[in-house]
Amino acid sequence: MAQALMKASKKNNRGGAIIQWPFLNLRLMNILVFKTNIRYKKDVRHIAPVLNSIPSVMLWNVDRADIDKVLRIEATHNDIDAIRNSVQYAGYFCEELI
Repeated sequence: MAQALMKASKKNNRGGAIIQWPFLNLRLMNILVFKTNIRYKKDVRHIAPVLNSIPSVMLWNVDRADIDKVLRIEATHNDIDAIRNSVQYAGYFCEELI
């Protein structure tokens, strides 16, 4: 523990230590996985503004080569219903994979 504190701290100009906690900015991400019918690049372009407008969605991608056309989302919250409803409202099938 002391070694971790030493690595996480640095000296200030008065000789004291400034503790910097690198894990304070750490956000726990939820990985959400959905089965979709997003098949083409134009579908990905169509769904992009929808997914980007959801505040909790940090990163997302669609594996169009997978048989289930898997949509993977890194989100700060478990907004499964909001994501599923937004994708369905845009005209695509969306079902959570467990």
